[in-house]
Amino acid sequence: RFLRNLAAAGKEAERILEKLYYDGNKENAKGVIVLRDGITSINAEEFKDCKDLEAIVLPESLTYIGEYAFYHCSNLTSIKFPDNLTSIGSGAFRGCTNLTDIKFSSRLNAIYGSAFDNCPIKSITYYIRTEPILEYYFGEEWENLEKTVLD
Repeated sequence: RFLRNLAAAGKEAERILEKLYYDGNKENAKGVIVLRDGITSINAEEFKDCKDLEAIVLPESLTYIGEYAFYHCSNLTSIKFPDNLTSIGSGAFRGCTNLTDIKFSSRLNAIYGSAFDNCPIKSITYYIRTEPILEYYFGEEWENLEKTVLD
């Protein structure tokens, strides 16, 4: 929604959006950042310890998030995975101590060990076909999560 509203604002919005695009420098990963379309994976430890990162807009082209990619991004509060995302690496969001809301992709096939350890997740949105993967991953916590199921 944010990007659609920004796009509707025209040339000025393009200049603002250009400032939000991630330039590959971890020092600049602060506030809200946008990853450019065409990126298919996020490298291991790409945003590790980016404590000032509050939100990230992931491109639809993204299929894989590497190990410890967002490890200890303590100000990240929610994330929406693009539909093409198929796997999330071990420890990818471990220690994101404010991450409470997640929307999983429809093509998710794997979540590797400790991907969301030490995250106070309260609610998840997911597609019914991914339920066995998520239920297995979250184990005993599964019953305590607020869930929204999509077809």
